[in-house]
Amino acid sequence: MKAADAIVNTVTGGRHLSLEEKQKDGPIVHYAFGALMGGLYGGLAEYSPLVRSGFGTSFGGVLFTGADLIAVPAFKLSGAPTEFPASAYATPFAAHIVYGATTELVRRIVRAVL
Repeated sequence: MKAADAIVNTVTGGRHLSLEEKQKDGPIVHYAFGALMGGLYGGLAEYSPLVRSGFGTSFGGVLFTGADLIAVPAFKLSGAPTEFPASAYATPFAAHIVYGATTELVRRIVRAVL
């Protein structure tokens, strides 16, 4: 929701989203980012076996680190990773691992069909 608000604020020169708009647009931004990263993965995976390592789970781990631990705090969309207990990251980390494996599975299915 913070990312959606920040995007609108930047594009419009100062407008902020209402709570209702944040609740609607937050998931859109999240899934759009996920789709973009999935496309990037699919393209890179065709050229580098390293990208596919761990059946996509390495990609999921790198995405978690790059997005959740580095980019989100850098853009002031959350506090620093050290401000939260490690246990707070267990579920998001696991979700990114599942995302990576699912992305690789879908890539393989699409490749087999094409």
